[in-house]
Amino acid sequence: MPRFARLLGLRTLLAGLGLIAGVFAIAIVAGSHTPHPDPGVAALVDGAPISLVSVTEYRAVFTDPGGSVRVADDKVLLSLINQEIISREARRLGIRVDVAEVDAAVDQWRSLGISPSSLDASGGMDGLRERFERFFELRQVKASVVGPVKIPDEQVRAAYLADLNVHGIAFEDAAAVLRQRLTSAEIDRRWAAWLASRRACARIDILVPTLGVASSTPQPDCLIGG
Repeated sequence: MPRFARLLGLRTLLAGLGLIAGVFAIAIVAGSHTPHPDPGVAALVDGAPISLVSVTEYRAVFTDPGGSVRVADDKVLLSLINQEIISREARRLGIRVDVAEVDAAVDQWRSLGISPSSLDASGGMDGLRERFERFFELRQVKASVVGPVKIPDEQVRAAYLADLNVHGIAFEDAAAVLRQRLTSAEIDRRWAAWLASRRACARIDILVPTLGVASSTPQPDCLIGG
């Protein structure tokens, strides 16, 4: 898994889905859209179900071989809620994932020589393809939501004076790295703010309270749209 993440240059934890990201970690939200509670459903997002199977599979990705879970259940469920919101936005924007891009990603995975049995608990190769599709969908939605980010020179210099200047590194040598760091932070800030605003506009019914996420209704002042 770590080699795979490095191969694609992905930032894994606490990124794309607002809390948890990475291609293999993107779970499949299973089930048809229905507003009715079901024993196999963990939560509803405006009536769209998030299955307990999805929660279990997603949790398994972040479970060490010794059985130690590295991500709390509330973060797992909140990430799946974010995923449903992202998929909805992709449909609204008419985003389509390039099949050739998914094929290339799957071929890269196969070239690593990873045992197919490592995918068995997550739907095999079909599940892997769907995770890649979700990742590329997320990437397009994120680009649309965040938009272009330009960090002013004054902000870069301020970061330099507050950080690297004390270590005797020349501004000219540090500026590019600092600008990249500030740009990434601004992208993450905008993305997290957008996800929070969309959750505020959704009706979220939690059917398994032990997962640690509270139900919520749309805020009266929430804004729907771009």
